[in-house]
Amino acid sequence: MRLHSKWLCALPCAALWIASAQAAIPASERQALLNFYTSTGGSGWVHNGGWSNGNGGNGAAGSECGSSTTPAWFGVDCDAGGNHVVSINLAQNGLIGTLPDLSALTYLQTFIVSDNNYCSSSSDTNCGLGGAIPPLGGLAALRGFSIEGDQFTGAIPSLSGLNQLQGFDVGGNRLSGSIPSLAGLISLQSFNAAKNGLSGNLPSLSGLTNLVVFDVDNNALSGSIPALTGLSSLQAFYVFSNQLSGAIPSLGGLSALQFFNASNNRLSGSIPALTGLANLATFNVHANQINGTMPSLNGLAALTGIDVGGNQLSGNVAVVPNPNNLQAGASVLCGNAFSATPDANWDAATGVTPWYSACGLSATTINLDQHGLSGTWWNSQMSGQGFLINLYADNVGAGHGTLAAGWYTFDSAGSGAQRWYALQGDVYSNSSSASLGIFTATDGNLQAGPSPNRSQVGTATLSFSDCSTATLVYAFNDGRAGSIPLTRLTANTTCGASGDNGNAPANYLLSGAWYDQNQSGQGFYFDVSPGITTLFGAWYTFFPTGYSAPSPRQQWFSFQSNSFAPNATSMSNMPLLQANGGSFAVGGGVNRATVGSVSLTFQSCIAATLTYTISPNSLNSQSASGTIQLVRLGPQPAGCTL
Repeated sequence: MRLHSKWLCALPCAALWIASAQAAIPASERQALLNFYTSTGGSGWVHNGGWSNGNGGNGAAGSECGSSTTPAWFGVDCDAGGNHVVSINLAQNGLIGTLPDLSALTYLQTFIVSDNNYCSSSSDTNCGLGGAIPPLGGLAALRGFSIEGDQFTGAIPSLSGLNQLQGFDVGGNRLSGSIPSLAGLISLQSFNAAKNGLSGNLPSLSGLTNLVVFDVDNNALSGSIPALTGLSSLQAFYVFSNQLSGAIPSLGGLSALQFFNASNNRLSGSIPALTGLANLATFNVHANQINGTMPSLNGLAALTGIDVGGNQLSGNVAVVPNPNNLQAGASVLCGNAFSATPDANWDAATGVTPWYSACGLSATTINLDQHGLSGTWWNSQMSGQGFLINLYADNVGAGHGTLAAGWYTFDSAGSGAQRWYALQGDVYSNSSSASLGIFTATDGNLQAGPSPNRSQVGTATLSFSDCSTATLVYAFNDGRAGSIPLTRLTANTTCGASGDNGNAPANYLLSGAWYDQNQSGQGFYFDVSPGITTLFGAWYTFFPTGYSAPSPRQQWFSFQSNSFAPNATSMSNMPLLQANGGSFAVGGGVNRATVGSVSLTFQSCIAATLTYTISPNSLNSQSASGTIQLVRLGPQPAGCTL
């Protein structure tokens, strides 16, 4: 359920009525009506009674407001004496063209021309009402304004001085620019600018104590959500599908709030307390970067659905409200690192039994805070792409570490080009899942400046069933989403259900992420498997300076030795391999070629030297060579010695 911002006649129209005696409106108001008729294709309206005399002319002067025996012009209402136009309502009436200047209609209280879009595609012209919204500043009596569902472009004009304004609806157009200030609009009850191309920050809502609905979903708005303190009348708040960041503000004191949707943004921090929101029916913060724990639902007896999926929440899910009115299948918990705790109430609320089975979560408990999970992981149906995972045990605190991973894959657009991502997030010894951010770096150069552009492009949850099987659930900001079952490709060395077994040969602990301190934004993951004498490496980098390649210029290489003994610290002339032709998260189509060689020497647990040669090959014509001084990214694992 969603509370809509369509006020139309629910606010000011109820007080309007047709004049009982014929009178003449000012010539300036009549001319404004005639200009409006001409500018919006009046002769082709669905209804234009009174506006047209039937002979190609307009209705006679003095007929605009009608009388006790004749109706007013269609869609026009006047004040009680018939002296001024106070309402124009021509919704769904076949209007085309643009709006003229309305400033002469100084007594206008209601203006509704919504849903006059008859275009079959965005390229169609002369099939609806659009153009720029005329200035509204002189319409001091205006209470309601609606152009929803038309084709208006440009910016929303200033609303300054419209102190009587109760409803403002410009949703579903093609507007751009920022939302104007709402300061001083003390009568405002409903504001809808959803489904446009608006950008910039949200305006302050301070002092809007009568605001019931605020809807700006599906735009390109950025910045933070403004303070909602004092909005005691607020029932619906929709800011979903934008680019908002920062924390969700306090919801304290919003006792009338029924619907809150801030999904599909870039919000972070924790979910604020929901205490005291006795009327809250739905709460949706899906697909953000929110962390912490799920807030208490105590006292939320009106709650019918809650969606916190696709974030970085951890710990136990909250206890359902009492009484419990959550509707079957109307809640989403997946895409977080919740503990997989059985709960029949959440089974019903999510429509899945057990609720965590659809999330890639497992009731099997494995301590994630251990280096033993580090290694190469893949899906056998997606040969040619995979993950190198590295665990930093206890680096944040006791039982609290960090998981970092490199994801080598391909473009999803069918080009076969290489793509790579980095995943990172916290792990806990008492949770078998980790909530991760998905990051990328673009438009860099192989071992050269300038630094690439780095950004977060999605979220993921990585859940481990045991030391050899896992599931990645991912959601990108561009809409890609899915689940990838993973198995360990190289052998398990020290991993145990309760943590590392402590039996690692020294060079196994060289596994991890390494980089050149002078070239951040690119680097290496090494996976040392002494039990099978294997060293595997993945190099996440870019094309060389001067090499012509389209954005994001990413490429990755791999190399492997099958004779890296448990006491080895160096390996020379390993074949450098490259691949192309694959598709993101889809098997098949991968071409591989040897494109050069790599030599690697570890001087210590935190320092290494890598030399490389890349020669023109069957995949591309690039050529490069060099020596890279590497350091470990993050702390060295406990017990590592050389």
